[in-house]
Amino acid sequence: MIASFLVQSPSATYRNNSMLTMIGLWLLLILSIESSGNNICNDSTWKRLDSALYYGEFQAPVTSEFGDYKVQILKINPTVYDFEFILSSQYDSIEQTAYEWWYRGGFIGVINAGMYHADKALSPVGHLVSHSKTIQSGYKGGFNMWAAFGCNHANINEFVLTNYGVDEFINLEKDYHSYFQSIRMISAPNTPVLWKSKPEKRMSMTVLAMDNLGNVLFIFSRSPMSANEMSRFLISLPLGITKAMYLEGGPEASMYVEQNDFCLQKFGSFVSISFAHDRNDHFWTIPNMLGFKKKQQK
Repeated sequence: MIASFLVQSPSATYRNNSMLTMIGLWLLLILSIESSGNNICNDSTWKRLDSALYYGEFQAPVTSEFGDYKVQILKINPTVYDFEFILSSQYDSIEQTAYEWWYRGGFIGVINAGMYHADKALSPVGHLVSHSKTIQSGYKGGFNMWAAFGCNHANINEFVLTNYGVDEFINLEKDYHSYFQSIRMISAPNTPVLWKSKPEKRMSMTVLAMDNLGNVLFIFSRSPMSANEMSRFLISLPLGITKAMYLEGGPEASMYVEQNDFCLQKFGSFVSISFAHDRNDHFWTIPNMLGFKKKQQK
């Protein structure tokens, strides 16, 4: 658009100021390039928090009497940031809030590391391995999405979401030292996995996703949605989301981020039938989180 404007025949008034106009346009072009960063995001809805780290809010196309129906998304480049679990089993089986886990682990941000059994020593519902140590040995049927990180060797992606039995085979145990399973929400670009069990259930929610550039997305919604509504909404956004997995719902859904002058603290509330209100006003204690921090320079 700039080039097209510059070759037009200007009026006499503009001709007298053509040099100033050109300088102004070049300044706008430079600012535009700067704001787009490394092409991770070019939309004004994104706020740059740090190198390869962005935050955006998106209005869902449905309404609710609870909250503002804004969905918060953190975009993280795994070539710049390392991911780690922080687990209650590492700390005498204590539960802490997202903020407390964030502080203890020295993270930039944390989100739920999947669901957990409240009555089984706070163990994860799905299979979970951290630094090659098995935390939950059982495999949960129907949990067909796996997140894996912590490369055991070179020439593989730093972070992956993979469909069990669908994607090209990935040897999680050989390739990565940390991984866990949960429920699929998006299995491929523009392909939601619609839940058949209780599709009407609506809740606050945390979701883990990846886009077509390899970025990891931490996703939170306080206002309730069904899993199917969330899946359809995410693929409707111009974000290039290729995979997504459900993490947690209701008041346990938690995300905390703090970097430079930015602080985001989000906790859920609503769950159909069991917790059908928007009155929760604090983080609940939970046993297991997924966090990230900037890679150490070698």
